[in-house]
Amino acid sequence: MMQRAVRQLDRMDRHVERSFVRIEGEASRFQVQFALEEALRLACLPGEREGRIYSFRCISLSGLSAQAARSSWMSRVQSVLEMMAAEALHAGDARAAASNAIYFHSHEEAIEIVLQSALRGRATAWFAASILELEPGASIQATVLAAVERLLQTLPLAAAAAVLAASLAELPNPTAIDLLTSIPETAARTWLRQLDKREHLDPHNATPPRMEAASVALPASGRSLLVNAALHFGWHNPRTLWLALVLLAAERPSIAASGSAVQRARDTVRAMEAEFMRLPEPSARVGVPAQSRVSLIFDHEVATTVPQSPRNDDTRSARVPELRSESEAPRETELGTQTARIHSPRINRPNRESRREPRPLLGEPTPSAGLYFLLHAMRRLGIAEAVEASPALAEADLAAHILRDLARRAGVSTRDPILLALDPADDDSPPGELNLASEALAAMPAAAWPANLRPPTERPCTSPGLLRAWTLGVRRWCRHNAGMSIEEIVHRPGVVWSSRADIDVTLPLDQADLRIRRAGLDIDPGWLPWLGSYGRVVRFHYHQGQWPPASPSTDKEAC
Repeated sequence: MMQRAVRQLDRMDRHVERSFVRIEGEASRFQVQFALEEALRLACLPGEREGRIYSFRCISLSGLSAQAARSSWMSRVQSVLEMMAAEALHAGDARAAASNAIYFHSHEEAIEIVLQSALRGRATAWFAASILELEPGASIQATVLAAVERLLQTLPLAAAAAVLAASLAELPNPTAIDLLTSIPETAARTWLRQLDKREHLDPHNATPPRMEAASVALPASGRSLLVNAALHFGWHNPRTLWLALVLLAAERPSIAASGSAVQRARDTVRAMEAEFMRLPEPSARVGVPAQSRVSLIFDHEVATTVPQSPRNDDTRSARVPELRSESEAPRETELGTQTARIHSPRINRPNRESRREPRPLLGEPTPSAGLYFLLHAMRRLGIAEAVEASPALAEADLAAHILRDLARRAGVSTRDPILLALDPADDDSPPGELNLASEALAAMPAAAWPANLRPPTERPCTSPGLLRAWTLGVRRWCRHNAGMSIEEIVHRPGVVWSSRADIDVTLPLDQADLRIRRAGLDIDPGWLPWLGSYGRVVRFHYHQGQWPPASPSTDKEAC
């Protein structure tokens, strides 16, 4: 990624672009500055603890005396900000650009909205400059590049790819060309090199050994985007390869953390190029000269100059052939366009057409808010070591399966919002089983089992047996260390709010359990790379006030 100064946007942070203060004759400038900074730092707005971000174009604090007490400064700043927050519009609202106060539900959503607006060719709103640290009136191309850089810097690769893929899926096909045009070729090449596992090898080795990788079958929408980019920039261009990496990571998040994502993207582009060249006269059908056909060549393979595909504006709107994987039959050579949406994980999305008043609590009410307290037990039992010892367990999403199995045995409803915060499983394995190949089960290391249970030695490892062992291990740990059953830990009211990067669980302050606190189960787990497809940051909050009612959390079929 390109090196540029990135302003931290942690929760509860405050950033002021410009300030004008009129000071009385005998007043101390440092006293006023200290009082103002402290009042801004300690102010609390609705939803900020759960990740909501507010942007105010102008704030007026007139009528305050420089000699006013500290409490007066804090009270005035708090009341003014609360009043403006109550009138704030969601940034996706059509009236947001003219509003003096707007808000986003998360930092990820802020970048996504600004990026989609720029890709649609709209002039950047006033809040885009503060989110991306751009000069006022920055060009659309600069906005797109800054948004992509910020996504790659603040989110894991798979999560950033999901945001980019979702943005492209909501826009016309030629928009992918606009996105890649805004990215310099040197930037794409730098991102690929930083993500490529080969950079850890000897830099003097001109022909590093080929990694074990294979092509990935992208959906129809992804293939259409990638072919359009290849026809515009060339099959070997770094921007084309970078787009392939984004589409691949969005479709198969587990590959993004495997260390071979770049190699898999190369193999995928090679396979698509070969299939495209086998089509009857593909260049004549899309208006590309035949001499522009070139083989896919990368820096580490051949250091010769390869002719670039000519830039033709007509190819941006050309309809490209639908490339199908070998498993799809029959093969079609008719021209096709992007018709399917790229899969992206579930995320709480606001209604961008209607105005919503800020709520004190973000998320959906749940009667099973204690489910994620079990993450501490799983971590103590070695879930991180298990996933690291066997990459197949990471691809099978072991942690999410453990939580779902524990919730099912505790009687949590399958429709409970606490479960919707987990990424949807990519496999069709039945409840109580993991999608593991027989080879992976046969080579399962001893570290794959929970630390308080011994791995089986007399019988082979099975998928239901491994998952049942983790469920039993968590139950034993909670009973021994907290003196509580799984049901006692899980069943408690609260609110859950999730995005691609975060899971926030808020519980009533008056129902805080000393047993939970003594065992440390409600300590913020923080960044958990082994949870879900992208890894998540999990936080717990205690709130005092009115709580929305939650429906019962039991299913008749739950065991």
